[in-house]
Amino acid sequence: MSESTIKTDSALVDSIVDCWKSYKNLQDWPHAGEYYNYEIAQGIFNNTIIKIPLNHLPLVVCYELDKLDNNITQYIFYRAVKAIFQNKYGYTLTRKAVKENRIKIMLI
Repeated sequence: MSESTIKTDSALVDSIVDCWKSYKNLQDWPHAGEYYNYEIAQGIFNNTIIKIPLNHLPLVVCYELDKLDNNITQYIFYRAVKAIFQNKYGYTLTRKAVKENRIKIMLI
């Protein structure tokens, strides 16, 4: 998938998830993906808001997100958070988190 042809919501979710899986901060999170795995897990397990910095995303993804309605953008990030959590903790815990409304995000 070429980044210049991000057209669907699912493609945006996949782009965000791929970006998060490769993100690393050499001081605190030297291994790719640990930062978002930790932040998402803490937010869901502690039932707190997950703060998502937009500056970690590629410009082409931000450009595509700017074209969308705010509710759709929130839902895309909700799906991305859910995908990361499910990848790490499995389907059962993810369904439980969804049922208990534990996935709360804030874009910063």
